[in-house]
Parts: sequence; C-alpha cells; structure tokens
Amino acid sequence: EDVHEADAASRELFLYLAMTMRIGICMVITYREDEVGPAHPLRALLIDLQRERRLAQLSLAPLDSVGVERMTAALLGKDATSELARLVHERSQGVPFYVEELLKATVDASPGAPGQLALPRSVSDSVQLRLRRLVKERGPQIADLLQAAAVAGVPLDYPAFLRLSDRAEAEVDVDLAASVDAQLLERLATRTETYQFRHALTREAIEMAIPEPRRRRLHGRVAEALAAMPRPDERAALLAHHFAAAGNEQQAFRYAREGAARALRLGAYGTAVDLLQVAAEAAPDDIGRLETLESLVHALQAGGRATEAEAALRTARELALADADRTAALDVRLADVLLMQGRRSEAMMAASRAAAALEGHEGPTLAAALVISARLSRVENDHERAVQLAERALAIARGCHERAIEASALTVLGSARVRLEGANGVPDLEEAVAVAKSHDLGAELVVASVELVLALRSLGRWDAARAAAEEALAIARERGLEFAQARLLTELVHIHYTQGRYRDARDSAERAVAMVRQGTTLATVARSLLCTLLTLQGESEAAFALSEQIAIPIAAVEPDRRLGYLSTRARIFRALGDLEAAAVAATRAVEFVLSALPRAGVEAFLAAADVAEARRDGAELRRLMARCDAHFAGRESRPIAVMRAEMDAILADIEGRDAADAFASVAERYAELGVPVRAAYRRACAMIAAIRARGSDLPDAPVRAIRAELVERGALYYVNIIDAALPSGEAPARTPHGATLSFSEVELRTAMLVSRGHTNDRIAAELGVTVDEAEDLVAAVLRKLGVASRAQVASWVLQREEGRPARRH
Repeated sequence: EDVHEADAASRELFLYLAMTMRIGICMVITYREDEVGPAHPLRALLIDLQRERRLAQLSLAPLDSVGVERMTAALLGKDATSELARLVHERSQGVPFYVEELLKATVDASPGAPGQLALPRSVSDSVQLRLRRLVKERGPQIADLLQAAAVAGVPLDYPAFLRLSDRAEAEVDVDLAASVDAQLLERLATRTETYQFRHALTREAIEMAIPEPRRRRLHGRVAEALAAMPRPDERAALLAHHFAAAGNEQQAFRYAREGAARALRLGAYGTAVDLLQVAAEAAPDDIGRLETLESLVHALQAGGRATEAEAALRTARELALADADRTAALDVRLADVLLMQGRRSEAMMAASRAAAALEGHEGPTLAAALVISARLSRVENDHERAVQLAERALAIARGCHERAIEASALTVLGSARVRLEGANGVPDLEEAVAVAKSHDLGAELVVASVELVLALRSLGRWDAARAAAEEALAIARERGLEFAQARLLTELVHIHYTQGRYRDARDSAERAVAMVRQGTTLATVARSLLCTLLTLQGESEAAFALSEQIAIPIAAVEPDRRLGYLSTRARIFRALGDLEAAAVAATRAVEFVLSALPRAGVEAFLAAADVAEARRDGAELRRLMARCDAHFAGRESRPIAVMRAEMDAILADIEGRDAADAFASVAERYAELGVPVRAAYRRACAMIAAIRARGSDLPDAPVRAIRAELVERGALYYVNIIDAALPSGEAPARTPHGATLSFSEVELRTAMLVSRGHTNDRIAAELGVTVDEAEDLVAAVLRKLGVASRAQVASWVLQREEGRPARRH
C-alpha cells in the first residue's frame, strides 16, 4: 500500500519478486497517481514491469455519492448523516484519501459553522511537502506563482500566469511544467493554454498557509493582473472580489457595480445580489451606498427575497431621512415588499406615510404610492376605493409619462373592476398588458398578465387564461424573473386542474414550490396548491401533513387564496374518512366566505356540499343552500347556477328521490363550463343514483369507463368516492407505505434523491451515472410506484420513513 512512498530497497524487492515468482502468486500494490510524476522513481519500476509483461494496471475512479455515503457510514457509524456525506463528497470530489481525511478531521474538530468541513492537517501537510520539493528544485519564485494562482481561485490562462510572475517567459514555462509534474496543477483541455489546481483541496491547502497580510497583497496582484488584460468588464465580478479582499474599496465598488449591472441585464439576480452587497460595503460615501442599496432591493425583489429586501430598504431609509421625497419613494417600495410577505397592515402604514409626505406633489412617486394603496384596498375587498385610488394614480402617471406606473395602475384598476363589474374590467387589464409589452416592462407585464389570467379564469375563459399565462411565463423565464415565474405557475395550476390536466397541474405546483423562497405569501400559496393536488390525486395523508405545515402562515395570504386552503382541508378530512372533522373544516370555509369574501366563495360551498353528501345530512345541506342563496343573491353567473343545481341534485339523492336526471344535467353543465373531471364524476353519480332510486342492475361498463377516465387523469379523489359506492368496484392497487417493491439499491437511492428535489442532472452527478441513465432510473421509480410525478415519489418516501402523521382538526 502507498508504494509511492517506498524507498529504493523496497522497490528493488518488488521488481525481484515480480521477475522470479512462477507459482501463480499475485502481488497487489497501490499508489496515488498524483504523487507519481514523470521523474518519480516508481515510474521507472512500472515501466520495467510493463516491458516484461509482469504488470496489469487498474485505475480506480473517484467514489460516487453512494460510495462516499457508505464510507462515511463505515467510518462514523451512528454519527454518519446523509448531509455530512454530501458535504464530504463535494469537497473530496470522491478521492478516497481525501474522504477518509475529511471524516477524520470531522471527528477530531470542534463544532464549527454548519455546512463547513475543516481542511485536514494531513492533506495540508501533503500539499506543503510537494510545494517545498518544488521550491528546492526551482526556487521560491515557483511558490510565489502557485500562491498567487491559489488566491485567484479560478482557472488562469497562460497570459495571466505571465502577469502574475516576475520571471521571464521561459522560466514561467518551466515552473508550470514542474507544477504539472508535481500533480499540483493540470492543463485543461481547452483551445487556450489554461491551468487549474488538480483538486480544490490542493488550492485550499496552499491558500490557507499564506499569512493574511501577504494574502491581501496577493489579492491586489491578481486584481491588477486581471484588470490589465483585455475586456476587464467581462471579469467585473471576479475583479470586485479581489479588489475588495485587497482592501481597495474604490475599485471594488466600481467593478461590483459594473458586474451587478451586467448580471441584472442577463437576469442573473443571485449574482447581482452578491455583487451589490460587496458594493454596498465598499461604497465611498452615503450617496453611493444609498444608490447601491436601491439597486440591491430591485435585485432581491426580482428574486423573491422579500425579507432581505426589507432589511436593505430599512437601511436605505435611514440614509435618506434628510431627503423627504427619497424617503417617500423608499416607503413605497417598502410597502410592496411588506405586501409580498403578507404584512398588510404594515404595508398600508408605509404606503399611507409615503402618500401623506407627497400630497400636493403630483409626480411619479405619489402615483406609485397610490397604486400600492389601491392594491391593498383591493386585497381587503374594498374594491370601490381601489378603483378611486387606481384612477387617480393612472391620471398622474399618464401626465408624467411614467409607463411602468401607468401599467401598474391599469392592472389594479382592471382587477378591482373585474370583482365589481365582471367582464367590464378585462379591457383595463388587456391595456395594462399592451402598455407593458410596448415599453418592454418585464415585471409590470408579468403582474398584469397574472391579473388578466385571474379575470379570465373567473369568467370561465380557461383556454384564453392558459394562453395568457404561458405567454407571460415564457417572458419571465427569458428575463430570469424567478418570483414572477412562480406566480404564473400557481395560476397554471388552477387552469390545469380545472380543465382536468391533474398531472400538468401537479408538475406546475411542484415547480412553483421549488422555485419560490420561503418567507413570502407566494411560498405558502404554492404549497397550498400542491396540497390541493395531493388531495385530488388521492394522496390524502401527504396532503394532510403539508396542510399542517402551512396552517399558521396561510393566515397572511390574500383571502381568496386562503379560501382554497380551507376548502381543501374539508376534502382532505373527507378523503381520510373523518367526516366530523370534514364538517368542521367545511363550516370554517363557509364562515370565512361570509365574513371576508362578499363576491366569491363557490369553492367553499361546493366543498361543504360534498361533505354533507358524504354524511347524508339533508338538514345541514338545506341550511347551506339557504346561506348560499343569501350570499349570492342577485348574482347568477354560470358557475353559481351549476353549483345551485348540484346542491339540488345532492339533496334529492339524500332524501331518496330520483336524482339521476338532475346529476346528469349537472354533468352536462360542467362539461359546457370546461370542467371535465367534475363532469365525469357527476355522470357516474347519475348512474349510481339511478340504481338507488330505480333498483335496476348496476351498469358496470359505463361506470367503469368513467372510472378509467378519472384514473387516467389522476383524479383518484373522485375514483375513491365512486369505488365506495360500487358493490364490487375494482379499486386501483395500493402500495403499502413501508413496502420496497422490487427496487434495487440504486433505485431506492434515486427515489431518495428525487424526494430531496434533485434534478436529473444532479441525480446523475450524485450517482456517478450519465444524465440519460439518471432519467431511466427516475422513470423506473415512477413506473414501479405507479405514479406520474416526482412529488408523488417524495410523498411515498416520506410515508415510508415516517408513517402516517397524527391528525389535528
């Protein structure tokens, strides 16, 4: 073992034994390739053995993530965790020596920052030993060059090495060749001559040994060298980092702002945030810092990072207190950020403060304050006031030729009018979209499109709503607007599942959950919608667990979104067979509608009617119908009319009257509305009602055909209700929570990675397979579980590991 460290006598013994043994004895030796350069004495031994045909070589590839996890478990036992194994795999890049040393260092080290692993002393010593050998051969200048490269932290091309060295070109050539031979550097397979450290830990070991004052000077050298090369603007982010580390705040500020501007143009908001934070620290004065913080807020909002945006705004506001107009403008943005977090009362205070400070100065900032106030009034269901404020904001914005504020005012105006006047508000929303498109206003276009989609949905124009959402989603993707993408995905969830595309709806919900950051109301909305899809697809226990997680934050979301959650809770308890809890949840949903949503609530009344139907409670259904008639008095939209007809059919069935024709009529009306799943379900109810009322034989073929259609759509919530009504229905096979089926070990590992939200690319990297092979593994897991989406795999993993959660009403 470790023959690269063998002395001359040992090497001679190996050669002698290999040349003289003839009795079928195999001698196995191991060595580290990175320790054996062209001039290493072991290389000569290997050549001799190959020439005599006495050698068979086997190169060992780095360990994949599964191998590292096994090694971690073997070395640490009960202290091993998947997260530790992941960190070790990332830092070691699968090299067994580094894996072992990192794990030893973890055991020996005192607790440090989460997610960090200390550089093992053994690794540092090994690298420093090789470096000292090089210095002995080439002089201290080679150490200087490698230290500068280590501080640079990125691959460097040949001209960069020339600028970093104070030696002649020929000497640099020899230094680079010697570093490659010593297995410290490697040349990349690129058209330009570019070098990087062979391993990240090698670079780290060299950098960590440099005293802090010298490291600071080296950062300055690297920055100056990179800045002197052609097209420094393309390296602005890197230059900002090195100038900041060197203490050159002026240059750090300059390049951080340049890099952030470039990142914002490309939609790389995460990079922009990092650079703007550097710029804020390096700003030469309060004005520079204030301007930088304003840009930072823009990047944070675009990325959905509301909490951080609020902190930046409050700091900026402190800097701007002497400037009343600027403070008011910051209050407008603060109100917007607070509204993202569902903190409506605080948002209203900030918007009112801004409007009061600007009263009499009818400019863009006042118009923006009025838009925010109008949005807040609309959220609180004061639609008349929302219209008044939006109309005033629109007039000011048009007078100032502020197109972004004009589009925002039209959006709020249209959405409020839709709630007051129905289709009469749609032209305002269409104009908002047109203004945003014609002036290339990405964020405003997305918000206007979301409200247009909501309006079209409320009018039953599902295809138009879907087209508008998909068009806006494409724009948001192109511009890198993650928060906007998540908003649009949540709208597509509603459209897909209403039109019976449950799997598409599930996919959109999962993507929204993965994309949006926690701490915003949108994160809660996305999880609530996923909860709805889990319920409709028959995964009621997973839905219950998720609904428990968002039970508190759901109170901060807009009332119509909260209604969806409350209605889903009623369906969850019905699916779990707890009809008493379902009745309590349904009553809460209806009470919420009566108190907070004077012009909406069909979803809650339908959920309550479904629960009364399951309980066969005619008296409760009659009370519900009376409340429904009072709530929707004077309104007779198509969805409301279908809902009332459905309640009549349910009541007839509960009271023992023939409800078959009534259910059939309801089914036809749902089909006309473009709601195919509910239509199919009520067609099945019509057939079953005919049996109850007329005593005829069960028409197996038609009911089973409807059941098959619902299974194909993934609507297992309704399938289970139909199965309960069939005397000998063929329910779909269920997989026990703890079963492992016929999964191979790698398939189980794939299921675990899927449950953690890994993409196929990341699964491929973790398992050490190609992306195509990872896709095949994911497909195998989906097929064996009999599910259609990755979230269903996650639900299965959760149930397998944790079992059924305790219920809470």
